[in-house]
Amino acid sequence: MSSRTNRAILALAFAAAVGTATAVTSSLNRAKLRSAELAGDTRFQTLIEDDPSTLLGGTRAVYLPGYGLVFSAELDLAPRYTPNPFRPSFTKEEIARIHQLKKDRLTTLRTQMRGMLVSWASNMEIPGNENLALSVTIPYSKVENSEGLPKQIVMSADRASLRSSDPGTQIASIKVQEYF
Repeated sequence: MSSRTNRAILALAFAAAVGTATAVTSSLNRAKLRSAELAGDTRFQTLIEDDPSTLLGGTRAVYLPGYGLVFSAELDLAPRYTPNPFRPSFTKEEIARIHQLKKDRLTTLRTQMRGMLVSWASNMEIPGNENLALSVTIPYSKVENSEGLPKQIVMSADRASLRSSDPGTQIASIKVQEYF
């Protein structure tokens, strides 16, 4: 093929890609992303029944053409146990209890994150080959023992797998990365 033909093919391919990205972006307007963010806020706020204020800030969403949807949030897994001017220090026993409490709540968080990805995959219109990702950052105070507890959990999967009718396929498709 001539270089002119190659350029024409590349130009058509680029125009098709831009058209697809534009179509997806136009169906994923800010209002739809905001609705997904609010759904994330609700799920995070009800994650732990006895501590409803675990969400620090709101869930944030961004669509990256060619990759997919990325959601992020920051959660305090035990907000009642954060040092403050009225309670500046904790005993070793309290620090150990807080560590175990957060460790137990991480199991609930991971389960909830998987469910959120599956829910968003069914409700958000992006191409099946694109991904959904959810990143949760977990802050720790200087006085607590965060050994063995992740500071960030990132889960991601392609939309087509998350939309599978088989729950095993959905869960198996989710890649989990934890940063300590």
